[in-house]
Formats: sequence, C-alpha cells, structure tokens
Amino acid sequence: MASAKLSGWSLGERILYGVLTAAARFMGAVPPVCSQRLGAWIGRCLWPFAASRRAIARANLDKVYGERLSPETKRRIAYRSFVGIFENALVLLTAAQTSTRLAHRICVLRHEERLKHATSGGKGAIIVSGHLSNFMVMVGFLGRLGYKIAVLVRPLAIRPAEQVITDLREESGVRTFDQGRSALALFRHLSSGGITWFLLDQNARTGVLVRALGRPATTFAGPVRLARRLDLPIIPAFARRIGPAKYEFDICEPIRLPSGEPSEERIAADLTRLMEILDARILAQPEEWLWCHRRWRTAERITAARGARP
Repeated sequence: MASAKLSGWSLGERILYGVLTAAARFMGAVPPVCSQRLGAWIGRCLWPFAASRRAIARANLDKVYGERLSPETKRRIAYRSFVGIFENALVLLTAAQTSTRLAHRICVLRHEERLKHATSGGKGAIIVSGHLSNFMVMVGFLGRLGYKIAVLVRPLAIRPAEQVITDLREESGVRTFDQGRSALALFRHLSSGGITWFLLDQNARTGVLVRALGRPATTFAGPVRLARRLDLPIIPAFARRIGPAKYEFDICEPIRLPSGEPSEERIAADLTRLMEILDARILAQPEEWLWCHRRWRTAERITAARGARP
C-alpha cells in the first residue's frame, strides 16, 4: 500500500516523506499542552522575521476596525493570531494521532444533537466554517466520532508534505477531495449521506462578490449550489479555544434552503446570510482568526477595475 501511493516519486521525495512522517509520529506522542507550548515558542521566534505577514495583518485590521481600535490593540491581535497558527498546527499533529477516548480531552462538542438530527436517516449535510481557532482539529474529531466527513483541498506543490497530511486525515476518518478534480466524487459523497466541510473566508479568485466584515469580498458559491441542488442542510459550525490545547466546537442551527437551481442574485443573498454569521464569530474572537491572509485581494482588484472603466 505504501509503495503504491509513492509510485512515480523520486528518491528525494521518498526520503522527505519518511522524514516528515517520522516528525509527525513524534508529535503524535507529545502531550497536547506541550505541543501548544512548542508551537507558541516557534510562533514567537518567527514573529520578528515575518514582516510581510505582519504588514498584511495590520492592513486587514485597519480595513475592518479603522480607528475603533488602538494601534497597540491591533498589534496584539495580529501577534496572537500569528502565534496561534503554529500552536494550532502542532496541536493538530498530536490530535490527529490521538485515540477517540483521549480526543475528548482536546475537543468539546456543543449541540451535537443538531448535527445528528440533520444527518439522521443517512442524509448528507454541508458544514460551513472559517479560519477560526483550530478548526481542523474539529474536522478530525467528527471523523473519529464516526461521521462520514470529507474536506475539499487545494493540494500542496510538495507531494511528500501533502501525502503526510492526507495520511493523518485518513487516520481520523476524514476523506480528502481535490478542489479542482473531484466534483463528481464530492457529489457522490454527499448523495450517499456524507458530510462536507467548506471554509467561507477563503479568497475566491472566481467566486461571488459579497461583503465580509463590512468590505467587498469574493466567496466560493459551492456550499449554496450543492445545498440547493441536493436539498441538503447547511450547518454553520465554529471552533474556539477554551483552555490550553482544548477547543470547543459549536454546532449552529441548520439552515434549509429551497431546492432547485438558484439565480445569481439568490446565491449572493444566501452567501451574504452565511457571511454575516461568520462575521459575528470573527468579531467576537478576533485573536483566533487568520488576519495574515489576503482575504480581500480579488475583490479589491475587481472593484478597482470597475472604477477604472470609462
């Protein structure tokens, strides 16, 4: 099995895959709190050298908050958000290899009955979320609980790194679909009672123009289109930290959209509704959002082009 998935790889790629796998296995044996502390240390060490990411975060905070927050507060939010990336990543490596029994020490699931009811009778569902806190830990936790869950990803250019991540997802019971090549497989997954996870706050190069945190932003229309075509519920769900290496996952009330092929205006309205839910969560816990992401890049390009037209 291992030789089959590495078929066609160079010797260098095979060696890198072995090294990354060994590193991941080592982190799997580290207590979650120690993983978080190590991640925090790495983040703090890298912060002084991450000038470009600091600039992106500060610019994004200025766009959203303007003068409502002091420069010191914005800097604190940007710093905590940056350090949190590394904390979450290392805790994720540990959690992905933790038994279901011990995973409950890392994850707390609120309102699971909403998810159970929405997927009762073998029905599929679409979970929508954002880059808040350690959301990927929650994806793996749902997989360990027996939910038939899958994620859409854009594969990394470095094949060994992508394969190690895929291996860890599979250990948690999470399937991986290629964002650009697996439309039919995703459709079958949902039609057979599966759950798919979408992030609403990615910068979509070919998405729908809506508003995110008060500014025009592009968002992928996939969750709304699939929900309407397959008559599936959309379930907003969000993670937040509640203690050292411990996270709460809140399942919101499912949203039911009319079935059928929607108009572009209807899609935009549906996405706006979902973005408003996500915006409220981000503003409630800003230090846990990914501020160093160029969320508004495509929308700014579109609006600038429109303004330049005669």
